[in-house]
Parts: sequence; C-alpha cells; structure tokens
Amino acid sequence: MLKKLIVSLFAVAILLAVMVVPALAADTNVTLTVTGYIDVTAPQPFQLTSNQVPDTFTGQGTGSVSSNYDPGTYAVTAVDAKGTDTGYMTTGVDPVVPLTNMLGISGNGGAGYSFANTPVNMVITEGLEFTLNCKQLLDPSDPPGGYQIVITFTGNPL
Repeated sequence: MLKKLIVSLFAVAILLAVMVVPALAADTNVTLTVTGYIDVTAPQPFQLTSNQVPDTFTGQGTGSVSSNYDPGTYAVTAVDAKGTDTGYMTTGVDPVVPLTNMLGISGNGGAGYSFANTPVNMVITEGLEFTLNCKQLLDPSDPPGGYQIVITFTGNPL
C-alpha cells in the first residue's frame, strides 16, 4: 500500500511538472530625456519708498538666472499672475482692498514702465543679474494700510 501511495504521488508530481507552463519573458526599454532646467531666482521682497509729491513710491529688487542650457541667454518674464485685482497692490486680507492705480513694473533699469498685469520681458545672460523696478502712484482716495503684490517670474531659453 505504501509503495502504491509513493508511486501515485510521484505520478502526480510528474503530471504537475508537465502541466506547469513556463512564463514567457519580454523586455521593455524605459527611456528618459533630460531637457535641462532654468532656475530664475526672483528678487527678495522689498519695500517701496517715496520721495516725490504727489506720492509716488518706487523700489527695486535684483534676481538672477542659472541653467544647464546652452548658449545661456534667456527670456525672463515678470507679471502679476493672480486671478483677481491683477496688476494692483492689495491689502491681502479680507476684505481685500486694491489701490486705485496699478503698479508699474520695468525690467529695463526703470525706463519704460508697464502695468503689472502686462508681462515685462527681459533678455538675460546666464550668470548676470536682472533688476525689477516698481513704481506705485497713490491716489488721495487710497485708504491707509499695508499693501502687497506678488510678481511671478518665468524663464525660457532663447
């Protein structure tokens, strides 16, 4: 009986070994293309100050561009990209109150200001700094308080 059981188990093991179909193997190539990067360092926050009458506040900040692209010349765009009160300095707290006049920005050393809701384009050579100039004209109807704006910078190779 034991001999019959061993032979039966051996036959089942052989049958299972025959029935197991080996898995088919296939290869897939996974690729990666690194296109490079552009790192635009925005100016640090800065305060606008006034020395003119009527009250026109001005200020500037310095940023830079680094990248692994070649030849190293880039278009940097600066703009107020928020969805509401675009181009205006606001109180930033509820209720949000914008100033009467839009902020003027320039990337050309203070020449040729544009409103902050319109992109200002600058051509920058890698390793050199750029300067964002700002000008804010106050209106007598503007309420006292603190105002702010965020200018967004983007860069693209030329």
